[in-house]
Order: sequence, then C-alpha cells, then structure tokens
Amino acid sequence: PSLYYIPKIIEFLGYVPDCIKAKTLGEKIVTSRRLLGITQKEFARHLGIDPSTLGRWEKDKSQPQKELLKKLNIFFKKKL
Repeated sequence: PSLYYIPKIIEFLGYVPDCIKAKTLGEKIVTSRRLLGITQKEFARHLGIDPSTLGRWEKDKSQPQKELLKKLNIFFKKKL
C-alpha cells in the first residue's frame, strides 16, 4: 500500500502487524517513519537535516549525533 495509507490501515486493524520488527537504528527509523506515513523528505525537513543525511541513517551508513538522536526519540514517542 501507499505510504499515506499505512497509518490508516494500522488504525483499522487496531494493531501493528508483527512482521514489522526493526533490528538496527536505521530499520527503526524507516519503520517508524512509514508507520506514521511520513516521507523521508518530510521527516528530514522536520528534523532540520538534509534528506541524504536521513537516507544514510536509514541505511545504517552513519549515525545521528546525540542531539538529533534525542530529537528522533522525542518525535517518535509523541507520534507513536
């Protein structure tokens, strides 16, 4: 399904399917972002970073600095 519909599907089901299990930080970012129906570009803009930086995080090619990691955690706790 389109990224836009994922939050609505989860709401309809009443739970997050078990098949969505992330192991690495990058996988967690991708999974959480998709569950919220947010594009990479939108999320990067929200964090105040370049989309290519977010892409590297999602591919586990680099890690966010502590301040941005805190921002990620706060955002996901509020939204999920």
